Amino acid sequence: PSNDRKETIKIDYNADSIKSHLGVTLRHYTQDALPSWGTSGSSQLLQISPVFPERGATVDLTTNFSPTLLNDFAFTATEDIVHVNLSRGTGLKRDTLGIDFPYVFVDASKDIAGKIPTVNVTGFDSISGLPYPSGSVGKVFVFQDILTKIRGNHVFKAGVWIEQDGENDRDQVRVTPGSGSGIGNNLNGTFTFDGSNIATTTGAPLADALLGNFGVYSELGFRNYTPWVATQKGFFAQDSWKVTPRLTIQGGLRWDYFPPYHSRWCNFSSFNPLNYSTLPEIQQTVDPVTGSVTGGNPYNGISVPCQQLPRDAIGHFAVFGQELTDSNYTALNKDLRDFGLQRGLPPEIFQKHYDLFQPRLGFAWDPFGKGTTSIRGGGGIFYNHITLSDVTLMGGNSPFQLAAEVIGGANTGKADCPAAQLDASRACPPVGSGGGATVALPIPVTGGDLVSKVPAVYQWTLSVQHLLPQDTLVEVGYVGTRGRHLVLNSDLNQLRVGTKDLPQNQNVQVAALFPYQGLGGLTAGLNDANSKYDALQVSVQRRLYRGLQFGAAYTYSNTFDYGSDLYANAINTYDIKYNFGPADWGRRNILVLNYVYQLPFFKGQNDLVSRVLGGWEVSGVAALESGTPHTISNANGDRAGVNSDFGQYGVRAAGCDPSNAPRSVEKWFNTSCFTEAPAGTFGNAGRNSVWGPGVRNWDFALYKNGKVTERLNYQFRAEFFNVLNHPSFNSISTGLGNGDFGQINGANDPREIQFGVKLNF
Repeated sequence: PSNDRKETIKIDYNADSIKSHLGVTLRHYTQDALPSWGTSGSSQLLQISPVFPERGATVDLTTNFSPTLLNDFAFTATEDIVHVNLSRGTGLKRDTLGIDFPYVFVDASKDIAGKIPTVNVTGFDSISGLPYPSGSVGKVFVFQDILTKIRGNHVFKAGVWIEQDGENDRDQVRVTPGSGSGIGNNLNGTFTFDGSNIATTTGAPLADALLGNFGVYSELGFRNYTPWVATQKGFFAQDSWKVTPRLTIQGGLRWDYFPPYHSRWCNFSSFNPLNYSTLPEIQQTVDPVTGSVTGGNPYNGISVPCQQLPRDAIGHFAVFGQELTDSNYTALNKDLRDFGLQRGLPPEIFQKHYDLFQPRLGFAWDPFGKGTTSIRGGGGIFYNHITLSDVTLMGGNSPFQLAAEVIGGANTGKADCPAAQLDASRACPPVGSGGGATVALPIPVTGGDLVSKVPAVYQWTLSVQHLLPQDTLVEVGYVGTRGRHLVLNSDLNQLRVGTKDLPQNQNVQVAALFPYQGLGGLTAGLNDANSKYDALQVSVQRRLYRGLQFGAAYTYSNTFDYGSDLYANAINTYDIKYNFGPADWGRRNILVLNYVYQLPFFKGQNDLVSRVLGGWEVSGVAALESGTPHTISNANGDRAGVNSDFGQYGVRAAGCDPSNAPRSVEKWFNTSCFTEAPAGTFGNAGRNSVWGPGVRNWDFALYKNGKVTERLNYQFRAEFFNVLNHPSFNSISTGLGNGDFGQINGANDPREIQFGVKLNF
């Protein structure tokens, strides 16, 4: 539940009723979520209170210089604030719960010292200590000016656009796993009880948790505060040319400049393979037994922007686990240079592109000159800015936000056993109890595409429209889209296929096998992915005529991509084509019907009869859709032996048809077609190779419209969602080894009925 408040003030002023118009709009929106504990995949023991204030203002000035010359200027400013507050009560503190394991990082690095950690137990829901309190402030400023000139049978338009947007980000940024267990986003630590890395494990994760025998303990240091910003700009020019009364051609050219986001304080880092050195004095050595790292440079291949940190950054974040102050400013900048982190790179680090020209061309043709048939077509190139979400995780990298893991052992993996303190200058997490030696583990890094190719969409369309009697319009069209340079996350430190399964590697710590020795997970959002969409679109629309309005739209389409969301990962870093398949959300067939019918009964009767018995109408929407695709995944995770499992596929038998099945709840597809991939291989089943059940949904509504007085009208509504109560299944079990493999295990909502009355006065 939440409390919402919205205010909008709009002022319009005609300085000259003919020549100019000024409009000013002020907006304010606040959402205060009521304090709650919540249960979203885990048990939250701490009370949170999110606050989301948002403010905005728009100024628009339209000026008519002459009947053929118009200018429209607009300025918009918005501010979006996110604050998630956390109860600071003393009831849930780690020491009162018997957790005596000390922090790896100093107490000063914690927003709430002593807060409970997150606890993960394999086979059970986690107990979440939550990453809050947190907050961010996003600001966007947009200037735009468009000039329109009419000359003869041409309408010329030209415009400029400047946008500055950014975010002052102080969220606890999630970082990439170091040793494979995963570092969470809780400053107060995360315990994982999974039976791994512990010589004294009982073999049962729950029993290990009761005894305090953790597999991995992870923790974040000082939270980084990163003021991200980028200033974009562009211009366009276009001409709408009415060649003849039956033919119009529109052409234009747009140019945009989308610089990469950067931090005003230069406090983020990224990995560049070209800067990684294999020289013995620089490359670190990984112990194959313990996974510990010695010698060399722990930041080998990692870079930060700028020649040095700006002085106005003092007091806002930490470097190497030390808060940046006047007294250590010079020394910490020297440390950044000594570790090879400062290389004189520009603030953005990533490559800029100035060649983003985007031509567009379209036409509309009336082939018979009767105004009842038209043929339309067009195409163009459209570039998109790389989003802030693609870079913000780099603010969570070392040396600005340290992350540490403690691997459990015979005497060290006890939640109630003290550990040695961290050597903060090198982000070395401790191993050992009661003052044991500190041991360095690989540093995890989240990076980006240094070439920073700008995502592009190539789109073209062709359609035919024809007007039938009774205001009925029929349209048939084709739409094609190709996406290029789309973001796909890749682990640059992924092992080559089969590496973990080689006999000589059976008792070797995986960190000793990484291609980039001394570093942990290297997740980089690379702009190497593509997508394609082709669709036949047919629609029939009838405007309201004699009380009846209806529409029907059918789409047959095919959509393919390398990943269907912002955080999609390459399963095989060395061959991303392994990801290519039907889009997660794709449906090949979609038919949508809608209608409104004003019942003719008691029309034209006397006023009383018409008011009481007339005014009825019915409406409805029907959606008939084929299912979405699903991936057959291995039950045992990393069968390929590459130290990462982002949904590795099973094996599909040659010539076997998965659709050759009863299509029942008990067996939706032919399960005999699939088996586990052999160890040391990627399966061939492919991404999204099985199509799930479709949707059959009918909604219906009955309305009664009436008049009480000349100024008071009413409407009674009876609405039925899924009126036939037809089950639409939406999930199937696709994990090999699951007891319900091949079965349907989810459905949409059953029938819902609601009534309402609306008064208009």
